[in-house]
Amino acid sequence: MSGGYRCPSCGKTSWPTRRAAEDAMERNHPHDSGLHAYQCGPRWHYGHPKGTKKPKKRTRLSPPRTRR
Repeated sequence: MSGGYRCPSCGKTSWPTRRAAEDAMERNHPHDSGLHAYQCGPRWHYGHPKGTKKPKKRTRLSPPRTRR
């Protein structure tokens, strides 16, 4: 990852704006659609921030739940 700065909050490579982080993400990882820009303190990072895991796909169909 070139062109970034050190984040004062966490020390990771960061960018001053969301757009700059997205541009760097596209430049460094053009085929990885799972990456997102996210804010950390005053700076922006890209990657997989915690809590953004996709839900697991169900392997079989089950009937809808009924309310009781």
